[in-house]
Amino acid sequence: MKNNKLFFCLIIISVLLFTSSCSKSQQADQRNSDTDELYNYEVTEEPFESMQILKSYADYKTYNTEAEFFETSDIVFIGMPIETFTDGEEHYYNLDGIEISKNSSEKIGSYCTVRNIKVLKVLKGEWSEETIKIAEKAVCKTYEDGTERIIGLPDNSIITKKNSKYIYYANKAAQDNMDFYIARPDQGVINIDGLDTNSFSKVSTQRLSEVKSRFASDFAKYDRTDELAAK
Repeated sequence: MKNNKLFFCLIIISVLLFTSSCSKSQQADQRNSDTDELYNYEVTEEPFESMQILKSYADYKTYNTEAEFFETSDIVFIGMPIETFTDGEEHYYNLDGIEISKNSSEKIGSYCTVRNIKVLKVLKGEWSEETIKIAEKAVCKTYEDGTERIIGLPDNSIITKKNSKYIYYANKAAQDNMDFYIARPDQGVINIDGLDTNSFSKVSTQRLSEVKSRFASDFAKYDRTDELAAK
């Protein structure tokens, strides 16, 4: 009888240990799944943040409400840059919009830096690929003394940070030879995870409130402001 009781107790203990092990494994799998879904990678200081930025100024159409802005955008999505600005592809165009080399003798009409943005969620429009190319209207220039500066960044724009997440309101580039999208100039990039605090200087209180109202659940899902408090 004692042997039976001992055997029964050993079975109970084994079951409890197995259940505990499974539970921990499931919790670990859940954490990994959450990390994979959210892509909460480290966001660090980038080279462009220590460079002088020579800005450009131009007129652009503005919208009274986020609703108007949303409706006139070709695509709206939550995205995460997967490369730093200084690692992006620089494109230069002549006055006729034809792409030329960086060192061409032709007069440059425009330029931009194109980066791959991981698409986390499409909010308007259709997009099935994992990444989308977004151009920022600025390039990095090295001067004769070795100094590097960012030139041409529109005064209303920001340079997004690798691994931080944003809502992009974008339109397809107007010319057929440009296979990328351009973020809208009227507050077309909104940081959604709270880690790019400098970006909010380009967004009005009204626009930010409207965007947060429309995409409240997404702001809650991707929020990482607690990491700022921990630093």
